[in-house]
Amino acid sequence: MILVGKVAVLVAIAVVPVMAFQIADSQNNPVSVSIDSIDLADVGSDRIQFDVHSHVTASRRLKLKSVHFEQMHMGDLPVFLSPIESHLELQKGTPVDLPAIPLTVYFRDLDSLEPFEQAIRDGQTTVTGRARSDLDLNLLERALLGIWNTQASIPVSVTVPVNVPGGFLGRTAAIAALETAQIALNLGSSALHALRVSQRQWEETLRTRYLPAMIVAESRYSLRLRDNRKLDMTVRGLGFRVSESKFVLTGEMIEPWKYDMDAVTALQNGDATLVEEGRDLFVWPAGETLNASTARSLSKGLIQVDHTSGKAESIRVPGAKGDLTIQLMHRDTDANYAVLHFTHPEDYGSVASVASEEVRHDRSWEQLSMFRVDEDGKLEIISTSAQRQDSRISLADPVDDRTFGSLLIDPAGAVGIVQDERTGMVLRTKW
Repeated sequence: MILVGKVAVLVAIAVVPVMAFQIADSQNNPVSVSIDSIDLADVGSDRIQFDVHSHVTASRRLKLKSVHFEQMHMGDLPVFLSPIESHLELQKGTPVDLPAIPLTVYFRDLDSLEPFEQAIRDGQTTVTGRARSDLDLNLLERALLGIWNTQASIPVSVTVPVNVPGGFLGRTAAIAALETAQIALNLGSSALHALRVSQRQWEETLRTRYLPAMIVAESRYSLRLRDNRKLDMTVRGLGFRVSESKFVLTGEMIEPWKYDMDAVTALQNGDATLVEEGRDLFVWPAGETLNASTARSLSKGLIQVDHTSGKAESIRVPGAKGDLTIQLMHRDTDANYAVLHFTHPEDYGSVASVASEEVRHDRSWEQLSMFRVDEDGKLEIISTSAQRQDSRISLADPVDDRTFGSLLIDPAGAVGIVQDERTGMVLRTKW
């Protein structure tokens, strides 16, 4: 996964563990995941590779569904870490080692390699940012444990050893390789310098041509359990303008409970009911502060839904009175989109540039860029290679839910929409 902008690039080739954090409130945040060390694997002419070793510990027996990262830094360098999308069963107080994680940083995205030289000299580095963990708890388990919000954004701050094979000679060789790469990075006639210039130009294009067309969306709804307790849910995603007044979101943003297996199961077997007055959809043009008072919402009539659809799948799940067949909406389908419009002309805006039909129906893309919204509503840019699989776009690297609804952008124009962790649909020209 490549992160562009004024940021470094980390590529996660395997499942990525959460950066080290310690949770003070074990009642509401019962998981602690720590990095133990970072090993230098290789220094090439255009990249540096690491292996990350880590472990996870829980304060009670539970299952961890996923972990996502925001505003991460390795030393002073901003980095992107791919999400964990792996279910782990954890026992109380028992540390569980995670597999070594390969990480690659491409020099073309950096201005200076000094932070890596310093980490190798010192034999350590700091990792900071935020980690968002997602516990695998159904609604009844949440009620039993008193954990209503299964997602928690936790500050990350840890200093870890950086190990270099070969001892003193290995460190000396690694620093020499980084110094050579730094010279090439600064040399106007070098291929590495040309790559960096090209990357900077692409970043500027994304910021000026595509960012103004992006929309940040937040869907809120509530479920009331049998004992009358209310569970408030929030889903955040992205969208983009397709005309001055119209914009597109994923269909999930309109009725997110239909895409949540626990919510669908609880609603269908009578363990919960949907609180109709608790539903609303908020949107903000990219760059605005995510403040509910300034949001364009369905409840205020500032936005309206023109079209929404979805594709349901019949799934059998265990229930108190035997197996239950539920209808769960698919993310990974071309039906997962919705079209809305702004009702006030002052909210109209510019439209993203769409690639030609030939480019949109290409078989593969070396680099597709997309936007990701963080906890504060800021948009970062990440990239990955991709290819067509039948009528769908398959992403080479996993993304998290904060990219859902983003454009997938080729240098020739936008080609698709992100709809789940691994796939998206080809962009249409008519909505």
